[in-house]
Amino acid sequence: VLAGNAVITLRVARAVAQLGWQFGRELGFVGFDDPEWASLIGPGLSTIAQPTDEIGRTAATCLLERLHGLEGPPRQTLLAGDLKVRGSSAAAHRDA
Repeated sequence: VLAGNAVITLRVARAVAQLGWQFGRELGFVGFDDPEWASLIGPGLSTIAQPTDEIGRTAATCLLERLHGLEGPPRQTLLAGDLKVRGSSAAAHRDA
């Protein structure tokens, strides 16, 4: 399962706990945003950390350019995330 943000990650974690399941055993999981608590949930939630500082700088630069009349054609900026591999992305065990 891949969750799109920290709120969904938390909801999935709650549902998994209610079912009595464990990440990395009954369910493989990767979350997004890398909230601080992701490493605290056993066995640790694998996440993709967004480069939030770089996102903010890029957005501010684009806004300042527009405010100064430096609009050009639309552009796309790709920023790399950081995969934090923890126990939740282990292969789920299946009963034969």
